[in-house]
Amino acid sequence: MAKEDKSLTGIKPLVLGGAVFNYQYNADPQNMDIVNILKYGIESGLVNCIDTSPYYGPSETLLGESIAKLQETYNLWTNRDEYYVITKCGRLKLDDFDYSREWIRKSVLRSIERLKCGYLDCVYLHDIEFNNEVEIMEALKELHKLKEEDKLILNFGISGYPIDFLHKIAVECLKNNEIGALDCILSYCNGCLQNNMLFKKSYKMINEGHLKMLSNASILSMSLLCGQKIKEFHPCSLELKHVFDTQVKTYCDQEGINIAELSTKYAIAEFHDMGPTVVGVSNVFELQTAIDTFRSLQKQDMQLNETELKHVEYIQNEILGKKFMNMTWPSGKH
Repeated sequence: MAKEDKSLTGIKPLVLGGAVFNYQYNADPQNMDIVNILKYGIESGLVNCIDTSPYYGPSETLLGESIAKLQETYNLWTNRDEYYVITKCGRLKLDDFDYSREWIRKSVLRSIERLKCGYLDCVYLHDIEFNNEVEIMEALKELHKLKEEDKLILNFGISGYPIDFLHKIAVECLKNNEIGALDCILSYCNGCLQNNMLFKKSYKMINEGHLKMLSNASILSMSLLCGQKIKEFHPCSLELKHVFDTQVKTYCDQEGINIAELSTKYAIAEFHDMGPTVVGVSNVFELQTAIDTFRSLQKQDMQLNETELKHVEYIQNEILGKKFMNMTWPSGKH
């Protein structure tokens, strides 16, 4: 049973994202060094939370097994109050959703078992834009029940891509006595170098939705900003991909810029006082890079230096411009 006095304010600034522990991002997730990724994050003092989903293939199971090994081998996270476990529910496959109250409950119970965690600190209704509002509200009613009556989860909320729709649903929940204020919202790809709309709308979303926490995920925009080959599954336009493959790449090569590091630094700097940033890493080195980036920002009062700011402004204004900066892609029904 969850502790009622455990607050989301205890979540540290970097959250370890579980989407990468999946075949979509890695060919062999079972052999990824998740235990040492977790260990490095914990020992850095900047990570005490994981964020995953049943939709991410074996991610929940692998994380549950890794946490158990972490506890047994290194005596870390042995007290459940020390760490936060966040997952999602409702999305089964690419085009397969089940927002029925029966499935939501079953999914939450299964996640607790897979993650070996006893209770969940937060559960997001996954990618709400693919479902209609009646289905969304019914699912949220069940999550509210799991929190208030069954005490299996401490907080619940919604995740998705279109931030205006996320905001709309959060406000509508306030009018529904069976749901009330959502605790959390997870937005992805809208708080990054290519799309900064989350940074512009975060105060409004938090205040008008009465949120406890707003989180920013996919700050490298699902590989668009990684500086390597963009994943084939990326849903953006071919034209936007081409701009990054050519103009952005050429500029970064000429200036000696690591686009992934600059993008990470920019996203954390812009969002650090709003909420946690979810980082997806495939190995300890990638996590070390993210943590080093955060620490370098701390030395700069969480602001980009003059050179970094110049690069960001050039990429956003001169290369992306009005056409590509904040360009979105279709997602779901809304």
